Amino acid sequence: MTLSPPMRMSCPFLIDGAAPRLSLPPRRRNTLFAASLSAATRASHRCVSVVDSARIGWLHALSDGLGFSKIMKNICAFPILLLAFGSASAQDAKEPLQEWIGDPSHGIFQGMIHLSGKTHADYHRGYRCPSYEAATFVVSIVEKAHLHEKKPKALRAALLRSLAGQGCKPAAAGQYLPLQLGNVSQIDNGPEAGEEWTALRVQAPDATEIGLVYDASVYAIDD
Repeated sequence: MTLSPPMRMSCPFLIDGAAPRLSLPPRRRNTLFAASLSAATRASHRCVSVVDSARIGWLHALSDGLGFSKIMKNICAFPILLLAFGSASAQDAKEPLQEWIGDPSHGIFQGMIHLSGKTHADYHRGYRCPSYEAATFVVSIVEKAHLHEKKPKALRAALLRSLAGQGCKPAAAGQYLPLQLGNVSQIDNGPEAGEEWTALRVQAPDATEIGLVYDASVYAIDD
C-alpha cells in the first residue's frame, strides 16, 4: 500500500507510506499489530477518533489474516470520510438559504435585500442587530409569545421589546447580502396583512457582518 504525502502526515507511524513486512509467528505478529495500533493512536490525533464500527472492522481484518496494511488503510481513510461528510453537510446547510433567496415573495432582488430605511409608525421592515445571535433571539421571543398570545398587537409589542432589549435598531437604507438563514415567526394581522419576521446573518452596506430581523412577508411595507 502506498500513501500520498498527506496520508503519511496523518499516519506518521508508517515508514515511507508502506506497511512493514514482518516474518514472525502468528501469535507474536498479532501482538505487534495490537501494539502498533496503540502507538498509532498516540502518534496522531487524526487517527484517534474511531467509531465502534471501524474498530470491529479492524478486528475482523486481524482475525481474517488481512494484514497490517489493510488495518492502517482503514485508520487513515477515516479522517477523509469525516472531511467528506462535513463538506456535504455544509453544502446542505446552504440549500435552505438559496431557496429562501430564490423565493420572489421575500422581496430579494439580484440576491440582495434592499431596504429604504423608511419607518411607518412603529413598523420598519428591517432591524439591524449587533449579531446574528441577537437576531435569532428576537425572533425566538416572538415564537414563544405565540404560546400565550394570539392578538397581533401583543405579538408586535413582544417583538419591539425584544428588539430594544437586544440593541436592534431600524436598519439604514441600502443593500444587505444574506449569509445565513435563521428562525422565522409570523404575525397574522388579518387578510392580506401578515408579517414574517426572519432572522438573518447579513453583510451590511458598510461591509460588516451583522444580524438582521427582516419582514420577508409579501405584504411587507418598504416604500
